Amino acid sequence: MQRIRFLTAMAVGAIVTEGLDVNPNHRDASPYLVWEWLLAEAMVRCEDELSDIDGVPGTLVTRRAIRNHGYLDARSYLKTPRIFGFFGVYKRLAIHAGIVDVHLAPGPLAESLVDAWARRPHRSDKIRAVLTGINNLRKRLKNLSKIVQSDA
Repeated sequence: MQRIRFLTAMAVGAIVTEGLDVNPNHRDASPYLVWEWLLAEAMVRCEDELSDIDGVPGTLVTRRAIRNHGYLDARSYLKTPRIFGFFGVYKRLAIHAGIVDVHLAPGPLAESLVDAWARRPHRSDKIRAVLTGINNLRKRLKNLSKIVQSDA
């Protein structure tokens, strides 16, 4: 069993989504919000492996969305990081701690926090593989975003 590290998850998300453009036609699917959806959905789908996610912001809405149509998206989750959403609850603390800025982009301490998390002895190989996969995904998303925007 493990406990989710909320501020670390926000730092990873800020780094993963850094530089991804917001599509003006889909403002309700900004990169940081899509990361929040992925994170909330992953927590709910893996709740047997986590020690306790009851009361984690966004999980009730996520469970309902998965039950009703199988996934989380803009129509089934909060549109912005308000107080009830995962990021909304932790945003102030993350900003004051220097992990993210007011736009949920990486703050001055985001990279060092993610680095420290990734270097934990028993996880370093798995985390490096995950971070490599995330970087590859970021590159693919950027390329796809350019293609979609050029077709519009």
